[in-house]
Amino acid sequence: MSKTEGRIAAAGKRQGGAQTAFDVAVFGSSAAAMLLAGLLRTAHGKSVVLVGEGWSSWLLPRRFDLALPVATRPETWRLLKAGIGETRKLLGGIGRNLIGRVDPVLVAERPATLEAIAHMKATLLGFGLAMERVADRTLAEPAAAFGLRDVAMLEPAAAPAIAAWLAQHEVRSWRAADGAVSIRRNGLVQMTGDAGSFEAERAVLVDDAALLEHLSPE
Repeated sequence: MSKTEGRIAAAGKRQGGAQTAFDVAVFGSSAAAMLLAGLLRTAHGKSVVLVGEGWSSWLLPRRFDLALPVATRPETWRLLKAGIGETRKLLGGIGRNLIGRVDPVLVAERPATLEAIAHMKATLLGFGLAMERVADRTLAEPAAAFGLRDVAMLEPAAAPAIAAWLAQHEVRSWRAADGAVSIRRNGLVQMTGDAGSFEAERAVLVDDAALLEHLSPE
């Protein structure tokens, strides 16, 4: 277990029967989860453990981190626009050339999806963004493609840079191989494994997979 990985066993503050007590457990493996964990630590002074697989040089990339929520609610886009400047500033302090630009294309194949894209297009116009229909002869009616320009995207170098930043600020990590994780109804997080028993006072579920796994339908 290396020091640079920031694994949880390196911490040692006792509380009750648990070896370590954290203020917050952030659940997720995405860049958003990693950045949130780092912000809670650096900007708010919280002791944080990141529950998820995190970044590894052995894992193949499985997602694109774009500033493009597929959403029709104006409030979602308002939050995105308000947070872009802060995110750029934060990433600028973590490393160089971590944000690139890309021209994504969205494909709608069903009438309901086309209707949702139409609402999204109208919402984007209200924020000064344009979405245009793209010619694609490989698509059969009623499918259609819609493109956007210059959307911000995290570069591949961002993940290892963020991981190093988290280790520098002593954000601990807990992966599936480390042991079991459970969330009580009162929000208390319990982690138990070979390294010992650990607790966090509250849980923050960031990724969709974390929500599906840990949030009870009740």
